Order: sequence, then structure tokens, then C-alpha cells
Amino acid sequence: MGIETGVAAAHTAIVAGESIYKGWGWFKKWRYGKVVITHPHNRAVVQPEWVDVAGTHRGAKGHYWLIMARGDGGEYWPSRRINLLQDGEWREKVNVGSASAPKTSVVLLVWVSDFMHSILEVIIDRNTRAKYWGAVKMNPPKKHFSIVQSVVLNVVP
Repeated sequence: MGIETGVAAAHTAIVAGESIYKGWGWFKKWRYGKVVITHPHNRAVVQPEWVDVAGTHRGAKGHYWLIMARGDGGEYWPSRRINLLQDGEWREKVNVGSASAPKTSVVLLVWVSDFMHSILEVIIDRNTRAKYWGAVKMNPPKKHFSIVQSVVLNVVP
């Protein structure tokens, strides 16, 4: 194989990869619609406890939740279901916890299936009645739980 043939093959592979990536983005918009967090921005500095989270939506399908996460251990704190407003916006509050020293907190914007939505509602109801706010360990399949966006917040007391 000559150099020209190798360069042409590499170019073809790159173009094919770009097309697949664009196709995947189109598929996700078609399946879920478009829901994004617009405030606060990634790496924003926030105060402990309650933080306002806002965003926009267009053609949203299914249920969207804000979930707090820590690390890769599958520990989640379901926060709230997003109430999508008619004007194409949404606003909710999440609790990033108390902090005596600076820490980071991750807010996940998650699309969930009807099944997972029901489970999260039961978890929130159970936690509210028990006044228990510990982490929930879960590893749901992608057909029930898909992370749309994540925002890392710097919590400073």
C-alpha cells in the first residue's frame, strides 16, 4: 500500500466517523428531544445547600430528572423531576449539601423511561417520609436511564 492510498483510507475513515457521530446526535435529538442546563454553568462557584438550576427545552420526549452524583461508584441522590414549562424553559432547585470546606458537586440532567421515572418517584416519596437522604446505589440499563448533560459545581462555604 502506497502513502497516497494510506492517506486516502485514513481520510475515508475520518469522514465516516464524523458522519456516524452526527447521526448519533440526530438520533438522540429525535428520541429524547433537546433539554439543556443553561444555569449555572460548568465549574460555577455556588453556596452550600439550595442552588437554582435552569434550562431550556425543545421537543422534549419522556421524563427528565436532576440527579446529584458522586464519583464512579454508582451513588446517586435523586433530586427532582424537571417541570417543562410551555415557554420552552424550566427552573428547579437542587441541594448540593452542606460544606465546611470547599468541595465539588455534580448535577446530572437525566432522561428516564416511564419505568425508571416511577422508581425515582417512589424513592423520593420514601426518603421524604423517612427523612432519609442517603445515596441510592444503582446501575440502570441505558434504555431506562441516559445522562443528557452534567454540570460540575464548586461548592464554597
